[in-house]
Amino acid sequence: MEIGHVKFIRPKNPILTKWIKGYYVHASEDLDFYSKVTFYQNITTTISVYKDSVTSSEGRYRKQHYQKNGSYSQLLVGLVEKYQEVEFYGPLNRVAIVFHPGGINHFLQAPLSHHLEKHFSKFHALGISFERCLDAVYAAENLKTKRDLLDAFFIEKYHPFNEIEVLRAIDYLVTSSVPIKVSELSNKLGMSRRTLLRRFKKHLGYSMEEYTSIIKFRKALLNFQKKQETKHLSKIALESNYYDQPDFNHQIKSRCDLTPKQLFEQLEIVDDILFWKV
Repeated sequence: MEIGHVKFIRPKNPILTKWIKGYYVHASEDLDFYSKVTFYQNITTTISVYKDSVTSSEGRYRKQHYQKNGSYSQLLVGLVEKYQEVEFYGPLNRVAIVFHPGGINHFLQAPLSHHLEKHFSKFHALGISFERCLDAVYAAENLKTKRDLLDAFFIEKYHPFNEIEVLRAIDYLVTSSVPIKVSELSNKLGMSRRTLLRRFKKHLGYSMEEYTSIIKFRKALLNFQKKQETKHLSKIALESNYYDQPDFNHQIKSRCDLTPKQLFEQLEIVDDILFWKV
């Protein structure tokens, strides 16, 4: 199935590269364009902006219909339950900003959990100045100019997120080569287990238990990407911190409603952050 044209670029500003993983455009000018894409859980948070599009949804199923109206549909994706299926109808003009784990908190006034609903949320927290930025972004003809415009906007919005323990917790969880217990992590951070769990969910949206499961899942996708020629599922399971092959099979099936083999056969890999089933 055709997915349209997808182009990805990373921020240029060195301050932003730590918190924003990248920007991408997803577009099609075809009047008869149709695509159905499954997005899986991620530890990143994404702002997706659609121009000339109307959003309708029911649970994890969303539809984006082309409608020439000159307005923007801004969606925040950061609390997906299992997966989200999206159908695109008609010409597509999408710009997305993908934040590293905890990164979006440097650009929001309220905690992230205040903005999140399951699967996606209508999003207007960046105000009218973001819409003015979007006017320029959509008018720009090349990807580097779009990046520079978005860089300028987000560096103006940047203010350091002061929950340092939450950022340290994310770093420990994401970079650890072995599973880490909550009690062990709270001791490292010098705070109570209860406080850590409460602050984590407040600023990440997910519970720490679910977030840790998503980290393993995304590691499996990345490890699959590296080993596409051999595709040894047992090795992917081990390197992704699953207990064993049966645990790997069970966890993937419960998260995707597919076996690992079925999932990997259907993945469309656009970039190291974009794994879609089409």
